[in-house]
Amino acid sequence: NFRATLKKSVIKEVLLEKFDSTYKFGMKRFTRNATDIPLLNFGILAQVNEDTIKNVSIVVGARPGPAERFAQAEEFLKNKTLSKELAEEFGKFVEENVDVAGDIRVGKEYRAHIAGIFAKRILNEFMEE
Repeated sequence: NFRATLKKSVIKEVLLEKFDSTYKFGMKRFTRNATDIPLLNFGILAQVNEDTIKNVSIVVGARPGPAERFAQAEEFLKNKTLSKELAEEFGKFVEENVDVAGDIRVGKEYRAHIAGIFAKRILNEFMEE
């Protein structure tokens, strides 16, 4: 029984497969100050081969509500070539389509605007690497 064994055991290490060098990751966090609760988190993990985005995972958190995958944006980026124009287009797409809400700390429109800026910045950073 796995649970019985686990109760008597000590985990010494956990091995995870490493991503190969074709993967790029970018994450942005928006707060009012360094110790404040995040008002928006935005992350992209993408496999980029010869400037073409192959596999991509995008997550949006602190929206408010639990973090969730942004499947629409993933489909938008798949098989596209990294460029300044794509970064601009993607930023606008994210701002118009991201599922965020307003709360007492920040409004829905502002969160969506910040998400678009983060999306654009992350793609631009991918091109600089």
